Parts: sequence; C-alpha cells; structure tokens
Amino acid sequence: MGIGKLEPVTLRAIWKHEEFDFSSWLEDNIDLISNLINLELTVVKEREGLFPFRLTLLLRIQTVI
Repeated sequence: MGIGKLEPVTLRAIWKHEEFDFSSWLEDNIDLISNLINLELTVVKEREGLFPFRLTLLLRIQTVI
C-alpha cells in the first residue's frame, strides 16, 4: 500500500448533486459513520416527499451507553 499526501478538495468536486451523489454515499456508508461518531444509526425511511421538501434519509439514533 502506498502512502500519499492529503489534499483539500471542495465537497462539490466529490458529490456534484446532493440527492443522487451524497445521499447515496451516505446511505451506503451509514455503518462506517456510525462507528466513527460512536452512535448507532439506523435508516428508517428513504426518499419520501414532504411538500415542499423531499426527505432523502430519516435516521434513528441510539446512543451506546
């Protein structure tokens, strides 16, 4: 494995569209994020319209005691 240098990037360079790029990444990596922040996150609902807004992910948070 090679070691590289970290370089700053803008979030839009990685996730061009919040709903299609970032939300999909977030859903695919929810277990990793749960471990990093030490909270148990569970997806309750996905992609639901709540006029005039649209819900992408609804998460349940359970603290680990």
